Amino acid sequence: MTPLGDVEISVPAGLDEKQTVSEILEIIETLPRNQREVLYLKFQCDLSYREISSITNLSVSNVGFLIHTAVRSVRKQILPEPVRRTQ
Repeated sequence: MTPLGDVEISVPAGLDEKQTVSEILEIIETLPRNQREVLYLKFQCDLSYREISSITNLSVSNVGFLIHTAVRSVRKQILPEPVRRTQ
């Protein structure tokens, strides 16, 4: 298994790649253990939700929820808030 530090992450245009990857890895380390685990299994090991469910003894829907929550949390901390229109 490859350590998360060796992961290839695509970075949005205009951002410094090394700094952004470092920030993402730091943010991932702050996530709850179960979210870190499912992210690792999904994106490092390229496992399906069903395979992750079997390994972690979580339901497939719980695996999906944890991945969604973790990705949303990382995205929220990395990307700026979208501009909201006021009417």
